[in-house]
Parts: sequence; structure tokens; C-alpha cells
Amino acid sequence: MTIGDHPCCEYGPPTSLDWEYEEVHDSSLDEYEATRVPRRKRGEMALHYWRRKNILMAIAGFTEDDLKRATRRKDFCRFQRQVTNTFSSVWRVEDALESVARKTKRAMVNMRNRVSVRSSQTVWPDVKNRVPEYSRTTTSEESISLDR
Repeated sequence: MTIGDHPCCEYGPPTSLDWEYEEVHDSSLDEYEATRVPRRKRGEMALHYWRRKNILMAIAGFTEDDLKRATRRKDFCRFQRQVTNTFSSVWRVEDALESVARKTKRAMVNMRNRVSVRSSQTVWPDVKNRVPEYSRTTTSEESISLDR
């Protein structure tokens, strides 16, 4: 076992499983079922503070300072979760308002674009047909020579 990081531990440092483990002998399923202990209740599975402290200090080799640092980290993480839970409803309202603002802005831009296209079509519905073609014939005096 090692010092954990789970914030749900009520008091003291949380514990966690470590990557270092002891290998035990293999047994068949029938042998395990015949020798296993009865299932523990939920309350029996929790380790109280003194038991966790004893395991972490005596067996895992942590110091009192290590346990205090882990407890402070756990308390800070727990505080951050409480802040998140407290303000989550406010953040949901804020997200909804931002979404409404984006959609309103998009609708206004689309409406403005549609109005400008319609107004240009009503003011000059067929500009090409009403404007006479401008054609000018150049005389030899007006022609520009590129050869200099």
C-alpha cells in the first residue's frame, strides 16, 4: 500500500494500492472457493485513521511529514470539488446564456445578410438589362503604343 490521492477519505491521508506487490502461489478456483473467507460488509472494508497511519508508517515506510503533506493535498482537492459542486449550477446558467448570445448574434448576421441581398435585388433587379453596353471605338490617334 502507498499514500493515495482520493479526496473522499474523511480524516487523515488516503491509501492506495502500490505497483509493488508480493506474488503468492496459484490456486485452482475450487480450492479458492473452499478456503475463502466470507464476504466482508461495507463498513468492515473501510480503514480508520489509526489503521491507515500504522500501515503507511510501519509497513510502507512513510514519515509523519509525508502523511501531513498527503492530508493537505487531499483536503485541497476536496475543497476544489466543493467549489465545483457549489458553482456548477451557476456555470450551467452561464453556459446557457453564452449559447443564447452566440445564436442571437448568428441570427442577426444572417438576417442582415438576407436583408442586404433583398434590398440590392429590389433597387436594381436587372441592372445588366437596363444599363446600355458601353463601347468605345478608338481612333488611331488614341491608340496607345507599347513599343517605345
